[in-house]
Amino acid sequence: MALIRVSDISGDRDAHLTMFSIKENRFEIDLTNTELEKLKHDLGKFLDVARKQFPATAAKDFDAKDVRAWAKDNGIEMNPQGRIPKSIIEQWRNR
Repeated sequence: MALIRVSDISGDRDAHLTMFSIKENRFEIDLTNTELEKLKHDLGKFLDVARKQFPATAAKDFDAKDVRAWAKDNGIEMNPQGRIPKSIIEQWRNR
């Protein structure tokens, strides 16, 4: 069954998750496209001059120690330190 998001503002269907941060507070709210456009309009002069922040690395959904142990147990050679190749992470996820 598909998830149907409902706007936290109007209760209308077909809303989308919107996330934003102010200072150290992170927020998320379900908004329709129209409500999101209004939010962007209301914040417009701030968004026009704001600098976008991108995470240095994506959030990890794995523990490197677990992946390394699994790889070793399965005869997959890899460096004991450093970045784990994506191909090995994918194999671990699909185990």
